[in-house]
Amino acid sequence: METITEFWHGLSSGTLPPLGYWTYLLLAILVAIEGPAATLLGGMLAAAGALNPLAVFLAAGTGNFTADASWYALGRFGHIDYLMERFP
Repeated sequence: METITEFWHGLSSGTLPPLGYWTYLLLAILVAIEGPAATLLGGMLAAAGALNPLAVFLAAGTGNFTADASWYALGRFGHIDYLMERFP
């Protein structure tokens, strides 16, 4: 809990250290799992200057596309009839 408090204090005061490139991958994964909340978090970090706004946009777009494509593929190819035709 102390880490979250320190992060929030650093965010509000504008003294966050550089977060690194792994943050964008984590943001893309979070957007794929829970889009709107993670997108707002990325926007908040970009507005605070902790993340690059263009990279946040690309990570959010990639995560959103990945989630949509995965759900589409599950619906398209996940039917038992389709699987029984392809793999008898």
